[in-house]
Amino acid sequence: MPLLDIGAGYGMLKEFVEQSTALKYYGVDVYPKFDGVLKVENGSTLPPEIMSMQFGVVASLNVFQHLSIAQRRHYMEQVQKILIPNLGVFTVTISLMHPQNPRFKGFVCKETGKQYMCHYGQYTEVQGVQEFINDLVKHFNILSFSERCDGSYTFNCSAKELDKTPVV
Repeated sequence: MPLLDIGAGYGMLKEFVEQSTALKYYGVDVYPKFDGVLKVENGSTLPPEIMSMQFGVVASLNVFQHLSIAQRRHYMEQVQKILIPNLGVFTVTISLMHPQNPRFKGFVCKETGKQYMCHYGQYTEVQGVQEFINDLVKHFNILSFSERCDGSYTFNCSAKELDKTPVV
């Protein structure tokens, strides 16, 4: 069964998949760092080779917090299209804002009220937990989610059936 790693980085997931599973590994990244990883254009458009495939597992671990909200939503639309219906699982880990979490390190823009977080010198808007869940449920059935002690969340989702109503 094929697995897609969105944000392959230096290949930690690849190494585990190839050494410990029978899954077929595919990776994409904005800046590919090893052979076989396909380049993601404009930060959120999966390569055509990937969009023509079906995946049993799509994983994006500690990548979504580096993306804009628009980029995250675009990935969700694409992932829904490439997951094997009624079988595939999308697992995503992301830092989200939870108002009662004192460990969350970010800042609020006084003009807009939006919260931002710095990751390696890049500031990105942080969504609230409920807003992110609302984005996910447009495309996926949430199977489970958990909050890590650092304010990050891991969501495991399966794809909803695509609406195949013809556009007139």
